[in-house]
Amino acid sequence: MRFEITTDGVPERDRLDAWHAAIFSTLAISAEPLPGAERPYQGRFAARSSGPLLNCSFVADGFRATRQSREIAHRRWDGYRIYRESSPGVWFRIAGQEFVSAAGDLIVADADAPFDALPRDYRDESWLLPKALVD
Repeated sequence: MRFEITTDGVPERDRLDAWHAAIFSTLAISAEPLPGAERPYQGRFAARSSGPLLNCSFVADGFRATRQSREIAHRRWDGYRIYRESSPGVWFRIAGQEFVSAAGDLIVADADAPFDALPRDYRDESWLLPKALVD
């Protein structure tokens, strides 16, 4: 399966709301505007799956991404997330640990661990691997 979500063709005033709805329904991640964001929002998300594996990529303007108890209750992944950074960097808090990624970094985390992310823009790729497959 392959699919893509984009804000292209969405009226400027509705783009971030449409983005939030699409990302929440697909990955159970909430999207909030960054403080001081002034330009019309642009975002593109692509995903493909093969059996139990899911590969996702983002090319998007910055937004605060969160996956807390509400989002986790909406969809549990019961897997591991392998994240590869392509942007200049993102501030993360994952399972209570804070750090800043840099281009080229790989991050491995429980896909159901609470997280917050604050980037200037998103340029990344992630794999979701079921724990049963890895175990």
